[in-house]
Amino acid sequence: MNELNDHMHLTGHQKALVHALDNVLRTYPSEIRYNEICTITRKLENDLLKTFKETPGMVYRLDAIAWTHCHYKVTQHFKKVLKLINNKHVVERKLLKKQLKKFLSSCTVFYEVCITEVTIHSSIFQYKPFLQDWILKHTGIALSCSSQTHLSPASFSKSYTEALECIYQCFIYLGDVARYFAILLNRPATYERALKYYHLAHQTFPGNGMHCNQMAVIWAVKGHTIMSVYWFSIALASEIPPKTALLNLMGQLELFYKRAYETGFHFSSETLNLLVVFSDLLLRQSKKLESFRSSRPMLKSLISHFFNSDISCSESLNGLELYSLSSFICNLRSRSIFRSNESLHKVFIHYITWLINQTTSCNGRIAENKTPLSRANIFLPSLKILLIHILEHLPSCNFIDQRQLKKLSLSLLAIQPLFPAFNEPLEKTKLTLFEDYNEMGLHPSLATVTKTNYGDINLPLFSSDKIQSQAHPLLEAKARLQQILIMIELLLS
Repeated sequence: MNELNDHMHLTGHQKALVHALDNVLRTYPSEIRYNEICTITRKLENDLLKTFKETPGMVYRLDAIAWTHCHYKVTQHFKKVLKLINNKHVVERKLLKKQLKKFLSSCTVFYEVCITEVTIHSSIFQYKPFLQDWILKHTGIALSCSSQTHLSPASFSKSYTEALECIYQCFIYLGDVARYFAILLNRPATYERALKYYHLAHQTFPGNGMHCNQMAVIWAVKGHTIMSVYWFSIALASEIPPKTALLNLMGQLELFYKRAYETGFHFSSETLNLLVVFSDLLLRQSKKLESFRSSRPMLKSLISHFFNSDISCSESLNGLELYSLSSFICNLRSRSIFRSNESLHKVFIHYITWLINQTTSCNGRIAENKTPLSRANIFLPSLKILLIHILEHLPSCNFIDQRQLKKLSLSLLAIQPLFPAFNEPLEKTKLTLFEDYNEMGLHPSLATVTKTNYGDINLPLFSSDKIQSQAHPLLEAKARLQQILIMIELLLS
């Protein structure tokens, strides 16, 4: 991170500031000069903003220069120093954290200014109206495009793309800064702020997968492994997947697998059993796991334990986790690196068969009033995402049993009349046929992105809190059921 990149075209003055900053950082632990670090940082930030005003083209590089040559390496320096200071040295740690808070707050202001300057200079807010509200909230500046024509995708030039990429990256940096607040300053609440910044990044440039990768990192830190690997898989399935997503995903699976081994592969959740199976299949070539490898009988036992689960009565089968793993395996199968994994393919087919059979069985119990209708929310999201995947990959997905599909369709039709009537018509719900639209408060798939104008997707926040849906959950389930029936018709035609 410390090397100067020629393509960033640092001016002589900026290079001098970067070298001065490096020299100050090298003085630790013999000498601590945090006031000097902050002074140099402010000078570099001000010089970059001044350069932008004098040379507008520079705007699409100033954020990367600031992050690469200053903010990132100074933050890592603080992190290293905090580790070296003994916890007993309360005064020294308190002073260091005070300096770090000041530094991170300054970073936040810098990237907010960058977003404002780029948005106004490029008039990109005509194409991304949500930026108007963001700038008004942060600066009080009201942008208006009433006298200008709304930009269409056809008129979207290279300069607009560069502006969007810059704004996107600034939101990523803001999210990362908020994440450092949570980790280094022990402020867990700021994780929510980080997730909101990553959501804004998604609104800016949904085809890029970096925000999904960063969100996965947060879920990993919070200890939610299934959600973490889900988001890493979404990053991999993005139009522009980050280079680190695959490495991060495999690293997270490795950590999870080792922890599972140390606890004897005993879980209270069936979905964690399935994740162990997926991890074993994906990490089979990893020499690091040789000493942690589960035995074949153990793996078969885990597979059997999951596929003997009964959706209609199991208390530990969680709809959100089941959906996340359904999306996870679909996303991996879309990547060429996993497409040739025969073992993964067999488990995938087994999983689809199990879900269809369980759905049919659960529907029968619902129709007989032996199981509450709300149980449909456990299987419908997963069933929908799997059918989307099959439809998007026809005719290669030719392994679906037509008789089972007909039986499934009849069982779904049997429970459809049981859903209560709602005043809000189904067509007004946010769910659409080929849209993996936040089924459990998560993320739209690439299929949605390619079929919808970027500015028209109204996403809820990527919050770790329980999703606050405006619609009644059974209304969403009713809409989802209707869509699944249409998909089955397409598969049977």
